Amino acid sequence: MHTQQPRRAGACVASRVLAAGVAFTVPAIAFAQTGTSSVPVSSYDELFGDAALREIAERNNTLSGVEFGGVMQFRYLSIYRGDQFINDELTTGFQNSRTLVWFGGDLGEEFRVYVQGGFDHFDPGEFGLNDAYLTYQYNERVQFGAGQRRSPLLQQDIVEPWNQQAIEVSSAHLFLSPIEVQGVWVYAEQDATRGWLMLHDGVGSGNTDIDSADEADVALVARGEYKWAGAWDQFDQFTSPMDAEEAGRVGAAFGFQTGGSTVGSQDIDALYFIFDAMYQGSGWNLFGQVAVATIDQTNASDLVEFTAEFQAGMYLSQSTEIFGRFDSIFPDDARPNHDPTTILTFGINEYLIPDDPQALKLSFDVQWLFQDPVGSGTPGSTLTGVLPSVDAGEVVFKGQIQARY
Repeated sequence: MHTQQPRRAGACVASRVLAAGVAFTVPAIAFAQTGTSSVPVSSYDELFGDAALREIAERNNTLSGVEFGGVMQFRYLSIYRGDQFINDELTTGFQNSRTLVWFGGDLGEEFRVYVQGGFDHFDPGEFGLNDAYLTYQYNERVQFGAGQRRSPLLQQDIVEPWNQQAIEVSSAHLFLSPIEVQGVWVYAEQDATRGWLMLHDGVGSGNTDIDSADEADVALVARGEYKWAGAWDQFDQFTSPMDAEEAGRVGAAFGFQTGGSTVGSQDIDALYFIFDAMYQGSGWNLFGQVAVATIDQTNASDLVEFTAEFQAGMYLSQSTEIFGRFDSIFPDDARPNHDPTTILTFGINEYLIPDDPQALKLSFDVQWLFQDPVGSGTPGSTLTGVLPSVDAGEVVFKGQIQARY
């Protein structure tokens, strides 16, 4: 489905999330959140400093530890669009794009809980929920989960926002991304293969209730991947440092959702087919993806839409990387704004701590839109910097400092 903006994390729930984080010692799951720091139970005294909270931690002797961390992304954007509907062609300013925190820890030997939320620029000053889920490690290879998280349909949703190569995900990604969803899943991993199977409430169902119009009757995602080289954790980020080993994988995903048979749901059926590949070497990386969506609408024309993107990066030194991305959207002709669009993005990353690239990173990129966003139906978002314009050639410059702890 066509997604205009990444869904904001829900209502202001800071106090409840933080309380839950302490009471349950909220964990980080096996879909490894990089950059967290483990704190043993013996360190609760120094960590919390409050007798009541220490008592909770000490009483729950099944806990092996607590993990927490966070990330900040602060940007400057300069957007040039020649547009007959506005007097000024230039839009500029600073943006506190993401300020996220996450909490996690073990409940016994098999269970883990993870909660992530943050403050973003959509509703300044409000804390909202992104992810909240429980996982059960059945054995070394199989894991079950329940809660709210990003769907495994698209690779750019599997890779965390702070592990992207460009400053922001592509417009082609936003065109189809389910974003956060609520559901249950199973994840299985072997040496050369891995896969997800997820039952959920539909595209954009994060932070919704059972009678929300944003929910489907039922939705399903299945993803399988084959790896011919490297380790699975190498695909947690797109970059590949100069001392990295070769790694390569191919993947395919299928998504389905249907609605209209339960109160509040939209009478829409949708199918998604995704094919992608990643290949990494010593100081270089490649990524490509093709996606197809078919949407059956009872009260409107059926749609068949495509997206494609290709991304590459190369290190110039131990800490400096250049990258480029090409992404295209091909809307169905039945849409009012159905012109195909292509966006080129080029940029540079300076990894200030090369041994942990995403911990402290300075980035600059520029993107150019071949077609006008309005005529092509390109998703508008102040995160990507793509704003409404009826003229082709919109140019977006972004600079960002990222700190992850």
